[in-house]
Amino acid sequence: MLDKEAIKNQIIELERQFAQDVKEYGIEAWIKYLADDAIIATSGHAELVLGKTDIMKRLEALYKLEYFIYDWDPIFVDVSDDCSLAYCITNYYMEYKVDEDIFKFKGKDCNIWRKIGDEYKLELEIGNKIED
Repeated sequence: MLDKEAIKNQIIELERQFAQDVKEYGIEAWIKYLADDAIIATSGHAELVLGKTDIMKRLEALYKLEYFIYDWDPIFVDVSDDCSLAYCITNYYMEYKVDEDIFKFKGKDCNIWRKIGDEYKLELEIGNKIED
C-alpha cells in the first residue's frame, strides 16, 4: 500500500530542494529536475516550451543576465491514487535586470511531477503572473 501522505511530503521537500538548487546551481539544477519531455506553459498566450532542450535554451538567456532571482515555495500538493503523478502549487518571485531596467514578477505555478523509475521528475510547469 502506497502512503500518499508520505509522497505528498516528499514532493514538498522535492520542490523546496529544487528551489534551493536553482539558487545555488542555476541552470544545472533545471537539468537535474526536468523530465526529458517536460513542458513549460507561461503566462498569457506565449508558445509552449517543449522538451528539456528547448527549455534549457529559453532559460540560458535568463541565467546569462548579470542580475537574476527566481524563487518559489510550495503551498499545496496532491498525489494520484497510484502515486505516479503529483501536482504542487507554488508561489513564485522573479526579478531580473536588463540594462538599467529592473523587472519584478510574482505569481503562482502548478508543477506536475511524474514518477520515472525511482524518482519524480518535473513534467509540466504552468505559470501565471499576478498583476499588481
